Amino acid sequence: MELIERSYSTNIFRPRPLIHWELEKQLLIVATNWGSKDVAEKIIGIIAKYVIEAQGDMEATTLFESLPQLTNESNSLRIACLLANESCYRYENQMDYLGGIEVCLLLRTRNKLSWLQVGQPHLFVKRSGAPIQTLSVCPDLGFDYIAGNKNESPLPKELLGVETTLAPRCGDCLMDSGDEIIMVSRSQVPMNFGAENNSQLSLASLTMHLSEPNTKDPFWVGIAKL
Repeated sequence: MELIERSYSTNIFRPRPLIHWELEKQLLIVATNWGSKDVAEKIIGIIAKYVIEAQGDMEATTLFESLPQLTNESNSLRIACLLANESCYRYENQMDYLGGIEVCLLLRTRNKLSWLQVGQPHLFVKRSGAPIQTLSVCPDLGFDYIAGNKNESPLPKELLGVETTLAPRCGDCLMDSGDEIIMVSRSQVPMNFGAENNSQLSLASLTMHLSEPNTKDPFWVGIAKL
């Protein structure tokens, strides 16, 4: 996989995601840090370590059971995040809040892409000759409580590491060479986002499209190319 990304900054704060690669760029971790950077890096380390180990031993015993409706790869992403959540809550946030992350995981195995999402970025799929399709969307608290185009700082609705339980969204999809996963961290995604059949999709065109509804709303956008 390859990743191109851009952070659209305004006078409203939105943290830029931390980007982490493993497994010769077959595992991508996009982590938006809301707190201590040290805590975020610990979480990323726990996730990466388990997913790497699970690729060599899918039957490894853990505190968390695999879900039968998920593939081995999706289960490895899910269990990695559950382990990281349990560790972060117990050792970092149980008494006082130090930090948590929104996280997106992408794991490529031949022509299959396994994904996981806690909070943002929103996930979309772009296939050759087809419009953008929604894979998974997670509105933040800004979407819930801020009406219209009022400009307020983004507030995450879901964070890994701040509660005793976690319910990540995860799954798999078949991907061909040249297909793309579009990731967007933004309180509101424009209604017509992805409606055009644009075979020459670019980071610049996405940035322009996302900034048009409200130029004061910060966002991050990334394109993972398979």
